[in-house]
Amino acid sequence: MKTMTLPDNIKNILSAITERGFEAYVVGGAVRDFLLGRPISDYDVTTNALPEQVKEIFAKTVDTGLKHGTVTVIENGAVVEVTTYRVDGVYEDHRRPATVEFSKDLKSDLSRRDFTMNALACDQNGVITDYFGGIEDIERGVIKTVGIADERFEEDALRMLRAIRFACTTGFEIDEEILKSISRKASHILYVSGERIKQEMDKALMSDNIFMLKKSMPLLREIFPELFRCFSVEQNNVHHSYNVGDHILKSVSCTPKKLPLRWAMLMHDMGKPFTKTVDADGDHFKGHEKMSLSIAQRIFEKLHFSNSERSCIKTMIENHDLRLTGDKIEIKKLLSKIGNEYFEDLLAVQRADAMAQNEALVEAKLDKLALIQREYETIVANNEPYLVKHLAVDGNDILELGIQGSAVGKTLAFLQDAVIADSGKNNRETLLKLVEARR
Repeated sequence: MKTMTLPDNIKNILSAITERGFEAYVVGGAVRDFLLGRPISDYDVTTNALPEQVKEIFAKTVDTGLKHGTVTVIENGAVVEVTTYRVDGVYEDHRRPATVEFSKDLKSDLSRRDFTMNALACDQNGVITDYFGGIEDIERGVIKTVGIADERFEEDALRMLRAIRFACTTGFEIDEEILKSISRKASHILYVSGERIKQEMDKALMSDNIFMLKKSMPLLREIFPELFRCFSVEQNNVHHSYNVGDHILKSVSCTPKKLPLRWAMLMHDMGKPFTKTVDADGDHFKGHEKMSLSIAQRIFEKLHFSNSERSCIKTMIENHDLRLTGDKIEIKKLLSKIGNEYFEDLLAVQRADAMAQNEALVEAKLDKLALIQREYETIVANNEPYLVKHLAVDGNDILELGIQGSAVGKTLAFLQDAVIADSGKNNRETLLKLVEARR
């Protein structure tokens, strides 16, 4: 018999409910993650107590979703959603049930869940209830639906993407019936909001098993048709060993786990299928970064990216193919354009891009990027100037020379270029002389 260790404050919530004569269980992800040996971020509780009865038991509650039987309980530092057993009515939009009915039966409540590994319940003593073989499926490393896959995905189309996400985050294989069902039902994903699609993709992209995304090409075709197309585009040139799609996924896997960077690498070459040309030297993709950025802009809108995410991803896509030589002036000019944080991010992106290319050339490319990294660190350590704010003069100094309006900004930009080229010029006297000589 499988048992689970529960924190005292969670056990106390379960006990408070059962002491009133009701049933109460920790359910879903917390039980799954315990069995997987993963950290548990939150606990959800299911009970046969009605919402108003739950509210009578606890001093502090929030009406989170009374329509669906959910009350949030705040007790001894724990914030827990407590939901009444329920049976879902008809799903009219491939996303949510039109109605729900409260139930008195734990099994019927668990039967409406998506996957067997999420249909597990644990009582206050740590005893796990498993009606659908979820423990065995976890031990076998397989993702299976509770009941018939077609029915689960017809009810809620997001479950298809959740299956792929769980494969990415656990490394589990996806049951063949799920994959067949996704092929039949993939178009239903268009009923799901962009925000929910992004939430699942965020988790998948931050995982260690990115190539699991290939498990359902029909779903990718619906969500990211440009990415789907990449897997049929070869790159026959000295720099590459993979088709565009496989290169993209490998580059994502090589990128540090910083979400905007992983999104950037997912999108950085999506423009290649639209820019491919072939000559005697092989395949070329001139201007693909501009096309990739155009595609990214559409994805930003579709999935509702934040402004900060858009800014980072845009900068990475625009510059990922920039061929830096390691020249200090070149580095400082780029720093003045994109800033320190984005510069460090760009180096990380370029390393990931290189590691997903021809293995015979990777070492040389990484050595060059290491040289650029060292030169950048020298610039920062020595406080070498490259921004207007680093100048030994400011706008007031320029105004005192009788320069007005837009000419002030142009003059400061001129001085910025001067100190980028020669840090030794960054003193007040020299800079003012440069301005006088320029007039």
